[in-house]
Amino acid sequence: MSHNVSLFIDKHISKNSDYILSLILILFFFVEFYSKICEIQFNFYPFQLSRIIKGIITVFLLVMLFLSKNYKQILILGLITSVFCIGQFSLDEGYSSDAIMVFFRYLFPLLLFLFYNSFRTSKSTSYFTKIFEFIVLLNSALIIIGLLFNIKLFETYNFSRFGYNGLIYASATSSYLYLIALFYFVVKWHTQNRLDLKFFIILIAACLIGTKSIYITLIMFLFYFIFKLKTKYKMLLSALLALITAFSAYFLIFESETFSKITSKNGILTAILSYRNEIFTNNMLPFISNEWNFVNYLFGGFSDFELRSQMGLIDLYFVFGGIGCILYLWYYFKLYITFKLTIVTRLFLIILIFMIFISGNFFLYSITSLFLIAYKENVLSAIVKK
Repeated sequence: MSHNVSLFIDKHISKNSDYILSLILILFFFVEFYSKICEIQFNFYPFQLSRIIKGIITVFLLVMLFLSKNYKQILILGLITSVFCIGQFSLDEGYSSDAIMVFFRYLFPLLLFLFYNSFRTSKSTSYFTKIFEFIVLLNSALIIIGLLFNIKLFETYNFSRFGYNGLIYASATSSYLYLIALFYFVVKWHTQNRLDLKFFIILIAACLIGTKSIYITLIMFLFYFIFKLKTKYKMLLSALLALITAFSAYFLIFESETFSKITSKNGILTAILSYRNEIFTNNMLPFISNEWNFVNYLFGGFSDFELRSQMGLIDLYFVFGGIGCILYLWYYFKLYITFKLTIVTRLFLIILIFMIFISGNFFLYSITSLFLIAYKENVLSAIVKK
């Protein structure tokens, strides 16, 4: 019986992993734009639809994991689960359906990476990357259209702050998407020795998103391009870019209408982090001081996830504690980084980690793990072509 199951998985799941991942990506993108339409047009968020789709996919990934009989991976996931349970048990009001939902949201990218690593073949994900490119280009076109025709649905923020992110629901998700998409096409550039029109469309769209993290990404991108130029004026261009960056940062923080008020009232750090430091100080830190014991510092624990700081790495510590945070990050990057590290991939990972630190919900947004798989597949395909 078990032999028949293994044959079925090898024959059907591996063969169709491309279509399975593509379907998951399409479903998650549908949830993104449907959620945005519901919130902008009807002022509600479709929690049930989102949870049903993500729940079904999570169950599928868990079933595939157990049928694959990869006991080492199951053991590690069991350790992460144990860390979460110990942390929650150590609180007076630790367990709730919301806490369990949060845990499974953190578990999802690990399960997705396991599925990809287990069933990917060298020719299995070409359709998936095409779907990814189509989604990014479609969304980029909608961002540009949103700017030209002032379409509220495509705006990043529901207030006076500038920004357009197309059909992506959360501003942080759009930052992650365009960071990944830009590096995705840089990998293609290195493979094909040319930048095509798609890259420039995505670059223009990235400039219009309006999040600070994506502008930091773009600045680092420009420094990288200067580094790659074959010219004796590299130092001059780098100095010029540094000067422009400094003036732009000064104008944004001290002169722009939105951030100058925050800077004068709450300080530079609050303006840069968009109040996340104050959320940490006023909400999360008091809960830790009042409710945590020694065990929680090791294994985390929360009763109300709305108290989180919305800074990715700090929130990870909030959920899993010191030991759990190290275990989770080690396993996350162990599953993801199965490719050779180059200058481009190192730069990508450095910017990504920096963005995770200053931005929220990276590990919680299920769709970002699919974006990461698209980038990884492109890297692996480039290695094969070389």
